[in-house]
Amino acid sequence: MKGGEVASLIDALSKTIRDAGKTPKIYKDTWDLALECRTDDKGTTPCYGAAVFFSSPTEGTNYSTQGNWNYTMRGADGGSVDVRSSDTITERDLLPFQRALDTEIISRFKSGNQTQLPVDVQIIAYTDQDMDALTDSRTANYLNLAVYIFGPLFAFTLVEIVYHMTSFVSHERELGRFSDPTL
Repeated sequence: MKGGEVASLIDALSKTIRDAGKTPKIYKDTWDLALECRTDDKGTTPCYGAAVFFSSPTEGTNYSTQGNWNYTMRGADGGSVDVRSSDTITERDLLPFQRALDTEIISRFKSGNQTQLPVDVQIIAYTDQDMDALTDSRTANYLNLAVYIFGPLFAFTLVEIVYHMTSFVSHERELGRFSDPTL
């Protein structure tokens, strides 16, 4: 994709990154990207984010035909989502990166009748559950475990104890250790 729309887009984004005082890196293939930006067991990576382009309106690859912008973003795993916080890896790093990509793509192809991205995004929804609904679903999951797993497990454990206790008491009575000497 040398010299086409994708290269032009990468050049424009690289300039924006350099203007922000950072150093952009361009990789020849996804293998080089994966080696340098590998994640650890906690999902963190030394890289801010990356975009792998597969196609554009005039360019295509073996993975995607031309006609549409097709790219995949890569970055650190955001971990668990807390809808009460706006300081997650996803909101701090990946969403601004995706916004910059989308803004650049739109700015290249907008016509008079197309809308632009809003200047300020107030809410970014990750899920249809709020924290209260998430807490309720966790409680329901725990109670289901208690009813369907812990209950039978507890009953099975008691059956073993009752079996051994009755056989122990019977054995002791046979030996006469529990007999009352006053009778």
